[in-house]
Amino acid sequence: MTVPPAPSPRQAGFTLLETLAVVMILGLVLAAVGGGVRFASRGFDRAAATATEGSALSLAANILRDRGERLFPLSVGWGADSAFVFVGEADRLAGPILTSGTERSGSPLRHVVFQIEAREGGSSRLVHRDHRLVVDPGLRVIDPADHAVSLYESTGVMRFSYHDGARWLDRWTDARDLPRLIRLSFPEVNGAPQRPAVILRPRLNGDRGCAIDPALPCRASR
Repeated sequence: MTVPPAPSPRQAGFTLLETLAVVMILGLVLAAVGGGVRFASRGFDRAAATATEGSALSLAANILRDRGERLFPLSVGWGADSAFVFVGEADRLAGPILTSGTERSGSPLRHVVFQIEAREGGSSRLVHRDHRLVVDPGLRVIDPADHAVSLYESTGVMRFSYHDGARWLDRWTDARDLPRLIRLSFPEVNGAPQRPAVILRPRLNGDRGCAIDPALPCRASR
């Protein structure tokens, strides 16, 4: 009977050098896979954060349009002294709205405020407050607000501007009229806005306050 020859040392298994080489290759593969997973995770986190911010902005824009487009020119005073109850500043938008039937609790008049508040680090947030507005005796905004909520936070300073039919203004000074359009703008990065502006159009078809209190001076619808 023929006995097969014994295996040589190289045939018996891996050498120490070969084993180290395999371990190093496996380590590199695992590091590459781990880095890919971390990169994908960071990408997912960024996408989720962007989606959340976009949803918050969309909700804020819907509330701003819903309330802001119901602003109407309620006037107080007589003759040359009459003025509309409206505030239009770069950081503050405020005025009366006439609520729908489902919103009414007592007087249908509400006074809404959208305030841009500066935050630490140059950021800002948009806060919405909702007050009762009464006309008897006299026109009065009731404090504190019935509702107050932070609608949106921006990494930079937001601002309101107002269109008079010819140009955008940082501040509305016409006490006898409302702006044609109102715009909420967001900070720019490298000359481009981070987010598209939110634009709304106030109610301009007459003085709805006349239906509530005939003693208030009114203007004709247009």
